[in-house]
Amino acid sequence: MYRREMVRRWVIGEAELDGITIGLAANFLQREQAFRLVHDAYVARGITVPTRSGMKFSPHHVLPGTTTFIAERAGRVLGTISLVEDSPIGLPMETVHAAEVAALRHAGRRFAEVSTLSVAQDVRGRGVSLLLYNALFRWARRHRLIEDLVIAVHPKMREFYCHGLLFECLGPTREYGTLNRALSIPLRIDLTTAPIRYRDTYDRGDMEIEIAERRTNLYRFFVEDVLDCVHLPRFEQIPFALSSPPLWSEGDVKSYLAECGVDMTSLTRQARRYLAAVYPGIESFASRASGAGDLRLLAS
Repeated sequence: MYRREMVRRWVIGEAELDGITIGLAANFLQREQAFRLVHDAYVARGITVPTRSGMKFSPHHVLPGTTTFIAERAGRVLGTISLVEDSPIGLPMETVHAAEVAALRHAGRRFAEVSTLSVAQDVRGRGVSLLLYNALFRWARRHRLIEDLVIAVHPKMREFYCHGLLFECLGPTREYGTLNRALSIPLRIDLTTAPIRYRDTYDRGDMEIEIAERRTNLYRFFVEDVLDCVHLPRFEQIPFALSSPPLWSEGDVKSYLAECGVDMTSLTRQARRYLAAVYPGIESFASRASGAGDLRLLAS
């Protein structure tokens, strides 16, 4: 009963979708807007302090295995979410939930973290986050062949993720030190079995929801429905072939570091080494920038 009542409140009106497209952030302007949105959302929630750049920085954002999704209307980014695949520098949530992530890695699973979900204040509660999840789930399962999604959320969001999106608890609640000691609980969903679980839970008449005046349910929404507003690369091969996330240019990485005022020496040694391996010009840029005082001039 609780699940049915919760899910049936998830309605996305046709007018609310007007002009909105969901896709992959593919250029620096889109990414900059997305990371400013994340910064503002984190500041509003009291889990971080404002930065001079007004932009959220993470070395994970620029990695080849990270995909940033955006909801956009008329050139304005209204919402964002990122999929961070495992890499030599690990996942963001490992700073708090290292043992849980290590267990997945030891099991040989192909996994990724759902990260930095943020929606603009004036469109919250209008289905933008659900559309972003639609794109992320499809991309992870079909285009990247991810087996497990993990996420670290505040305990008050556990009901939404576990009863609504069918995530499962992965470990105990801990304090997220880098986010003003906010409480964090790790969750996981197995994407190899998720379609069956969604079908068994939601593919029936009393679990229907309304998306743009069309009756559907969460099984069809995440597994079968193809929404006109969700733009993902096409794939033709069966079984599904891997698609690559849009890559950062080295110049855009330098601009990101410069705009955020990030000194490479402030990153972990592992992060510095991996970024330098992916973007060889970063080290020389960082060494010049550290003695220059104006990073933005050197990024141009």
